[in-house]
Amino acid sequence: MAPPRGFFGPGPGDAGSGGPGDRGDVLSTDSASWIRWWTFNRERLLLRDTLGPEAFGPAALGPRLIAGGGAGAPAVPAAAAPAPARPADRIVYQQIVPSIIKRLEGTKDIDIKRASLLALAKIGTVPGAFRGADREPDVSSVIAGFLQDRNQSVANTALISLGILGDPLQMSKLTAVAMDERAGRKAMGKTGGLDRRTRTFAVYALGLMGRRQNKELLRSMIAGSLMKIAEAERKDADIATAAILCLGQCPLPPTAPAAPPAPAGAPAGVASPVRRPKWLREDMIDALEGLYDSRATDPRARTFIPVAMARLSLWAGDAGGADDKVLFGLQDRVMDLLTKDLTARSSGAMGAIHREALVEALGLLGTCAPDKRQAAARDALGTVMKSGQEREAGLAAIALARIAARGPIPAGDVTLAIRSELGTRCLNGKPSLRPWALLALGLLEGERLAAGAAPALGTQALLETRLEAANSPEERSAAAVALGLSRNAKAAQKVLEGTTKGDFRIRGLHAMALALMGNKDAVSEMRKIVSSGVYRPYLERDVATALALLGDVQLAATLASKLRTARFMPEKVAALQALAWCRDTTAVGPLLQVVNARRVGGSRVDDTTRAFAIAALGALAAKKPIQWNVPFAESIPWPAAPATLTDPERGGGVLDLF
Repeated sequence: MAPPRGFFGPGPGDAGSGGPGDRGDVLSTDSASWIRWWTFNRERLLLRDTLGPEAFGPAALGPRLIAGGGAGAPAVPAAAAPAPARPADRIVYQQIVPSIIKRLEGTKDIDIKRASLLALAKIGTVPGAFRGADREPDVSSVIAGFLQDRNQSVANTALISLGILGDPLQMSKLTAVAMDERAGRKAMGKTGGLDRRTRTFAVYALGLMGRRQNKELLRSMIAGSLMKIAEAERKDADIATAAILCLGQCPLPPTAPAAPPAPAGAPAGVASPVRRPKWLREDMIDALEGLYDSRATDPRARTFIPVAMARLSLWAGDAGGADDKVLFGLQDRVMDLLTKDLTARSSGAMGAIHREALVEALGLLGTCAPDKRQAAARDALGTVMKSGQEREAGLAAIALARIAARGPIPAGDVTLAIRSELGTRCLNGKPSLRPWALLALGLLEGERLAAGAAPALGTQALLETRLEAANSPEERSAAAVALGLSRNAKAAQKVLEGTTKGDFRIRGLHAMALALMGNKDAVSEMRKIVSSGVYRPYLERDVATALALLGDVQLAATLASKLRTARFMPEKVAALQALAWCRDTTAVGPLLQVVNARRVGGSRVDDTTRAFAIAALGALAAKKPIQWNVPFAESIPWPAAPATLTDPERGGGVLDLF
């Protein structure tokens, strides 16, 4: 269920070993394919109806531009649908958590340990009302007990789990590990210097904790540590990338707090002193810009800076006008820097990836405002879309679509111009760009619909035409997903036909398109695919995910059975990855049976199956329905990702964990 759920995480095992992180045939996809972008960014799009845009926070969406803070930006409805069902607290804390802890403390199996640690972290701290009379150790202590595990992957998973849990009492320990201090070595049971991979996981854990902290003091301490780490380790791709990504997720206030009222009896005109916080938002952007300008910064880590700066300048403050003034100033500053750099067009392999990062960042920052700064950014993106290399041109189309979606309602000149240009690229553009342009149009129309705009009938007709006339499976599947994003129910039957013919990967994308449409009429046909018994796990995973999104009430029991009885590892992978989308409490009983019993249905339960069941329970009982590592995946320059972020061959990166 990691971003993208079904290609990176979940659970125990690694992406290259057939474990739950196995991405399947996506590895055969051309690196310039739109499907690569989709795998890193699809979570928000698939869950938009269930959770609403506010559930993802400003790091992903840039609410000051989308939710009414930017010039010409439409207001997105803030009300989110009720969160998916979670088992009752009594079931979670008196049955699920004790069962997982019992298995965790009584096993030597690495997969069970890793799955249990992550599951406990996602479920969270056990409330006092559900803790026994003997006051057994809390979840935080249980997880911390595995920092000294002899297996490094287990110890690193324990670090990440502490970050997910967000216990402030563990902050100093994580900081010490990330900085390789004596206290950190002691916590990990080491006498010498800590492994750089372990330190990288500690940095990600710090970022996770900082993102979830409501107390500004703690968040400031974490952000300060991250800035120090990024500057000290700028030459290390793994540690620097982790610190930069986490800084983009851990914003500090844009302005210092207002002065409190003068104490009673104070002389007139005497105000209470105000201590400026050690760090403010501008300090974070200063630090990132310094890394960006430094030749000593690792080239891969440097590509993650533009999006981090964009996110920080977008994250809304709480002080109203004063905060807004600072934020808009930071946005202008960052946009000027990124537009100038994109226009310069550096060359070489890393230069191309760096331009892609600039394109992604400008897609987050841009608006339809008529001022010269915004127009220059749009022009630079348009140039890249028309004449850039294949992947950067496609990403520029996505960026322009995001910008056009923020235009006023009814559509203004900028939105209309971008829509027209994307339509032209769909019809007459390079074959490699057409799928990207189709997806971009779908994104544009989907976001506009969510903001209250009327459907663009011309665009809908164009997408229907391209579904019929597509020259390649890549283009046809992009048209199908675009139709799903734009809610075109008229095309549902044609899209459904795509689930039964052609490449399995493409069939699965057609199923996702039906889920995006909300087409419940397709449920019965898709059930046949999941229950066919034919060995095609990745297709079953995608179709089952679509069924979960459509609320199929029969799915959870079917997948829980498959998880137990499947003969091959990829089948277990597919069942777990789809089950994680269900949030259906009817699966809890069968999964608990797999965790606790030696034999189920006459068959012995092996440790691998048990680990998968634990991972599934962690997903079903998680406090937050959005996977913890989603923000680390969205809008990133994935070709530059170091192995500690994601490793498509061997797995084990932060995005490869469930």
